[in-house]
Amino acid sequence: MRITDSTAMDWKSYHHPREGTLEVKTLARGTAGDINFNFTLTRYGSGGDDPFETPRHRHTFEQFRMPIEGALNYGPDRDIPEGWVTYFPADASYGPQKVDRCVVLLCQYGKEYLTSAQYKTAYAELAAVGEFHDGVFTETDPATGKARNQDAVTAVFERALGHPLDHGRPRYPEPVLMDPAAFSWRPAPDDRGVELKRLGTFTENETSVSLVRWTADGTFGLEPDRAQLVVSLQPGVEIDGATYPALTGVTSNIGDEVALGGSPGTEALVVTLPRS
Repeated sequence: MRITDSTAMDWKSYHHPREGTLEVKTLARGTAGDINFNFTLTRYGSGGDDPFETPRHRHTFEQFRMPIEGALNYGPDRDIPEGWVTYFPADASYGPQKVDRCVVLLCQYGKEYLTSAQYKTAYAELAAVGEFHDGVFTETDPATGKARNQDAVTAVFERALGHPLDHGRPRYPEPVLMDPAAFSWRPAPDDRGVELKRLGTFTENETSVSLVRWTADGTFGLEPDRAQLVVSLQPGVEIDGATYPALTGVTSNIGDEVALGGSPGTEALVVTLPRS
């Protein structure tokens, strides 16, 4: 288990191949079985003249996003309202994006999701032979002088993986938006003093996203056969007798025995990663 108090962390500029400002606080990054994952608090745009922008694109990995400050744009006239949760399916296209200012809980994961070392190495190798600009990577053939343009993130992933990305038919044609306020709380079947909002379970790999709320003294047990990522939305989550502030991340990997307590009324977002 890993506990990360984001309130004790500084924002760090993320060196990325898109346009605009992107800053992160890393709640968890690692591997669970054959799945790599990255769980961050991400701040897009500076609120000024340097918005975060992407072209229309797609990925072979999956994502969950929950804006906690401001709305997150994911395409023309398409925004995720603050407090909503959105599932971004693998292979489904979205964008172009333009985000002036938004803070988001972001979870990205998949068998082909890059580790931090893979990403940094591939980016440096590409920067030595071409140019990143406007969300695009351009490489010029020295023999012909012909330029080849490619989506910047796709270029980094293909360099790291050593093969073209194999985009299959998307299971869902576009991102799936969920309004937690429209869901009802239900008693957790195995945990007294705890309620759940089950927002969605996706694909044959049973990836899921839920909200948990403590109503009385009790604990919420995380599943030892699955990796789960939790972030508190209010102060009051309790672990081994210690109480933590809002936006504390808890990572439970396969085999971990974790029970989370909470003050009555405290809520947390729970992402259950795919089965290996």
